[in-house]
Amino acid sequence: MDTATTTNRRVTPWNKGKLLGQKPPLRLKEIWAIRIRLQLDHRTRELALFNLAIDSKLRGCDLVGLRVHDVVQGSHVAARAIVMQKKTQRPVQFEITEQTRSGRSRSGSKSLRMLVWCSFRRRSESMNRRGALAMLGGSLLLARTVGAKAQAAKSVRHIGFLGPGSAPNPAFLQRLWAPTRELGWIEGENLIIERRYAQGKAELLKSYAEELVRLNVELIVTNGTPATIAARNATTRIPIVIYSAGDPVRSGLVASLARPGGNITGYSIVARELDAKRLELLQELLPTAQRVAVLIDPTNPYNETAREERERVYRSLGVQPIFVGAAAASEFENAVSEAARRRAQALIVPVDNLYWTDRVLLMRTALEHRLPTIVGHRDILEAGGLLSLAIDEAEQNRALAYFVDKILRGAKPADLPVQQPSKLLVSVNLKTAKALGFTIPQSLLLRADEVIE
Repeated sequence: MDTATTTNRRVTPWNKGKLLGQKPPLRLKEIWAIRIRLQLDHRTRELALFNLAIDSKLRGCDLVGLRVHDVVQGSHVAARAIVMQKKTQRPVQFEITEQTRSGRSRSGSKSLRMLVWCSFRRRSESMNRRGALAMLGGSLLLARTVGAKAQAAKSVRHIGFLGPGSAPNPAFLQRLWAPTRELGWIEGENLIIERRYAQGKAELLKSYAEELVRLNVELIVTNGTPATIAARNATTRIPIVIYSAGDPVRSGLVASLARPGGNITGYSIVARELDAKRLELLQELLPTAQRVAVLIDPTNPYNETAREERERVYRSLGVQPIFVGAAAASEFENAVSEAARRRAQALIVPVDNLYWTDRVLLMRTALEHRLPTIVGHRDILEAGGLLSLAIDEAEQNRALAYFVDKILRGAKPADLPVQQPSKLLVSVNLKTAKALGFTIPQSLLLRADEVIE
């Protein structure tokens, strides 16, 4: 038969005009027969699409609507992907097997671009099918036939969260992500958050950060300096957003607040300035205080770099600092006992994830030793602290939402200046003051943003 005649001959589909009902799934031997035929024909694009269909079990319209960044970041093929289903508008997560990943990687980025081209062809075009693809059956065959008419599936974004402590309570999580939801990023709809908490074990941060990188998240939110350092050591490619860090410049995380550089930006709690202001607040409460204990976590690199400056600030205000360390909740008793033994007149508890996580135990220990505490978070104050000077949590959460939104929409961390608190909140716990036999000066009560009765 003449070649031209064979090429131009129109073939009528065998099932045209027939209602056949639900298609039976492909059997294992049929799957391998199709794979072998596509390999023999060097049909790289079709083989990649077929393997992805088998792995994901997506509907045809969702399969051909996949975009390159749904399954690939740079030159790396993800082991797991998430897409929003067109029909149900619900996210679906699926694994991409090693066979599919290796086959797609060998085919190179050209075959991946062909998948995108497949889903955005002109409506008037139809897709050419040959013998092997006719065996796909069901939704895959339909997808290949009507792929030109399918719209791209709505993308679900995938981010990570790395924290050094325990998982916070639902109320805190609700407050934390509320501003992000207001900007349109809703967890479970168009946002997936992979959370990893080290449970107070600093040595776990490294492996958790590396795990988030392997999951190919689009950005990593970090809480605290140790978590941020772990994430930075794990990747220079994935953007990192600091939810809270004492001094990212001093810690070497960013080049400067105005021009962070690299892949890190976020929110600095200006710990050095807060240290001095908390001491001033304490002196208003206890004008005669000369020996003040400062609780530090020796595993937090920031504390090592900031110690010398803390000493200078305290001594300039006529106060002798007594540094006591606690790297775990089990060390609270020894640390507070050491402060009392050295005749400390008060205990300052800076912002630290460990102290926030185990705040009830820490404050109970301080009360047992009759030590008034000046703390760095409102939650620690409520657990039994006497005074707190803290940043505005709502402002901090809005900053997180700002960075997440900007980066998910294409901004680079290097172009987003690090933000700092615009106001500080003073709070007083009268219940603790009564237990310690303290009278809070009226001037301090008038300045307080909140008084816990």
